[in-house]
This record gives sequence, structure tokens and C-alpha cells, in this order.
Amino acid sequence: MLIVQIANLVHQTSGGISQTMTELRNEYRALGHQVVVITPSDQFSDDTDESGVRRIQLKAPKVPGWGGYRLIWRRRQLKKILIQIVPDIIENHDQTTLWWLGDFAQKIGAQSFVFSHESLSQLLTGHLKNSWLANRLADNHHKRIARGTQHFLCASHFAALELQRIGIKPIQISLGVDHTQFGSNQEIRNLTHQFHGRRHTVALVGRLSPEKNPFLAIEAMRKISEQRGDIQLVVIGDGPLRQKLVEQSLGLPITFLGHIADREFIASILRLSFCTLNLGDRETFSLSTLESLAAGTPAIVAKSGASREILTTECGVSTSLTPICIADAIESMLLHDRKEVHDICQARARQFTWEKTANTLLQNYKNLDTAQHEKISHNVFEFGQVA
Repeated sequence: MLIVQIANLVHQTSGGISQTMTELRNEYRALGHQVVVITPSDQFSDDTDESGVRRIQLKAPKVPGWGGYRLIWRRRQLKKILIQIVPDIIENHDQTTLWWLGDFAQKIGAQSFVFSHESLSQLLTGHLKNSWLANRLADNHHKRIARGTQHFLCASHFAALELQRIGIKPIQISLGVDHTQFGSNQEIRNLTHQFHGRRHTVALVGRLSPEKNPFLAIEAMRKISEQRGDIQLVVIGDGPLRQKLVEQSLGLPITFLGHIADREFIASILRLSFCTLNLGDRETFSLSTLESLAAGTPAIVAKSGASREILTTECGVSTSLTPICIADAIESMLLHDRKEVHDICQARARQFTWEKTANTLLQNYKNLDTAQHEKISHNVFEFGQVA
């Protein structure tokens, strides 16, 4: 099959969506499928990487106030490219701005699948402060998408709820994790001097943006520091809130490492820590939580959202999003036997693999009845032809 992955609003610090797309296309290629990736950039490019994946970047403007994200808004250019590629599957990783792809996929004889990477209801509620209005807007948007495709992909029950509310039955999958990388026993390398020299380390890995609630981690550390002096927080990630968070954390044992591309380095931080934090309450899946478990480290997550579905007994705890509750949850993690918890976390993480995710998706792609679609003939074209 020829699979096209498309996403708006992704760049090097948008870890979850980018990592999901990367891992899936690696699995697709390993199984002999062709993959084309289309994303926005500051200039047009069209090339093929060493793995055989064709990457097309469309010139797109930055969205003001969105932390450097770019938005493909010229539909005509994107449509022209898709007509020339003639994909079997369009894997849409942006249900908010690329909602129209389902209708267009039908016209060119392709099948469109839409990943639910965020709860639109929760996202709108955060902006509008009115859950009834947010739910109505989200329902209308999903109904509009459903006119072009009924193939929604959800990685959690939490993600499926807003679709089931309007009668849509999504395809439920689970995402995966790199067990070789995060399950390694390699220790952190000569980095303790960068931290605050405390005995116990808590890690927070993720984009520093409002929906992740990172400010709550800072205030939780403030509560802990009032009672004890042996716990430090290490923050990996970047985003629009970074400067404010740095200012908020002055005087506290908190280290900001910024965006780190070296995933082995991230894995070593997770193995060093006795617990991790994921306080986002709108996520439809949490790769950072799963990576923590693969490293043998329990996670503290929000009671709302999908992260709690990953946890089992002894793998961590879900908590209310208040500084004192988060602080209590962090301290409770110190009461568990580290070796026992390590083994339980890794056992849970081994239930999630990218191979399983890709095989589930490919099976759904192959099972579709494509007889009703008259596929237009493939065109032979050179890279860069559609610039």
C-alpha cells in the first residue's frame, strides 16, 4: 500500500505526534509499504530519506502566538500533490485544521483515517470556559469530518468518548514504545553537576504549553521544598511557557534542560528518576507516560485524560490537579520498593509495542471495502515536480 501521513502544527518540539508518525512509518516500511510524509515548513522541499520514506514539506506561515507552529492553508497545492501521488491511505494526524481531507480522499479513490491526538471538547473548554458550548462545537466539527470519513482512530477510551457521544464508533488502538531504548540499563552520563545535587529526582518530559499544566509541577515542588530538601525536579522540553516557568521556579531545586533530541539521554533521565509527572488532562494518549514505565519508573498523571488508562497498580497514581495533591503523590512514590516497582512498570510497558500498533492499523486499512471507489491511475512523476 501507499500510505500518506499528513500533519499540520508539528515541529521538532511537538514530541507526541511526531514520534507516533515516525514510529508508524518505520513499521510500515519494514513491512514493505510505501510511505509519504507531508508537513509544513519554512520552505518547500521534496526528497527521500535513507529509509525510503518520501518527505514533502510545504511552505507554510507560522501561526502567531502558537509557539512556532506552521499551518498548511493552501489547499490547492496539497490537493495537487495528493492527486499526483494517488495514495491508497491518507493518514490524517490533524483533525482540527485538515478536517476536509476525508471528502477529498473519496474523490481521488483513497481512504482517509483521522487520528484523534487531542480531545477537541477538552481543548475548546480550556479556551471558552464553557463546557456545554465546547461540546456543541466539537460535536459539529466531528460531524463535519464524518461526512467525508467514518474512520476515526483513538488510542484510549477517553479519546473515544466525544465521538461515541454523537454515534461514531472509532477504531480503538494502542500506541507503542521503544523498549530497547527506554528499557536499557545504561546509566546517566556525567550530568549530576547540572542538577541541584538532591538525593531523589522527579522528571517532567513534555512541551511547556498551557494544556500540559507544567506550572502545577513548579508549585508542587514549592510545597515539597517547604517540608524536605532531598527532592529535585528535572524538566525536559520547550514551549511558549518556558520563560515564565523559569521565573516561577527561582529559588527552587528545578533544572530546565530545554528540548533534547537525544532520546537515549531522555531515557537515562527517566531511569535516574524515582517518578515522572504528566499533568496534561486533555491528552488522548501519553507517550511520555509509557516511556516512563518502559524505563521502570512510575508516573504521576492527571485524573482526567488518557494517561491514567496506561497505569495499573504500582505503576503510578492519578491525582487531582492541585499542587498539594501532586506533592503528596510525589512523596508517596518514595514509600514503594524501587526494584519491585521497576519490574512491574516494565512488565506493563511490554504490553505496548509499535509493531502491534502498526499491524492493527494495517489490518484495518486492508479490510476496507474499496470496491465503491474508482481509483484513478497512478502517475509517474519526479521529486520536486509539484513545487
